[in-house]
Amino acid sequence: NNSLLSNLGYFNSMALLAAYYSGDPVVLSSVQSYAHSWRALIKEVAALKRLSEFTSPYSGAVDLDSLKQDRNPAKGMLQPLQKPHLLLQNLTAPFHYPNIIDIKMGTQT
Repeated sequence: NNSLLSNLGYFNSMALLAAYYSGDPVVLSSVQSYAHSWRALIKEVAALKRLSEFTSPYSGAVDLDSLKQDRNPAKGMLQPLQKPHLLLQNLTAPFHYPNIIDIKMGTQT
């Protein structure tokens, strides 16, 4: 019954609020951890947004080996990617002699 589930959700929320305001240490710790995680996520999203101004637009992932073998991009895109490659916009296309630096970040697998 949906009304029973709705009421159960309401009562669970009320119980959680009562435990929080009464100072239950487990609930307080959980709420603090949750808030800390959200603050960290918000900072990370803001940093990625600032960084995105300096990166090429992302158009998806392709499997170059499949595209070469099939000669049909649509068919290659439908198959699972064995060796995925990022497809990015060529930012150097309008320049005759672009200066480029290639920096790799992350771990090698």
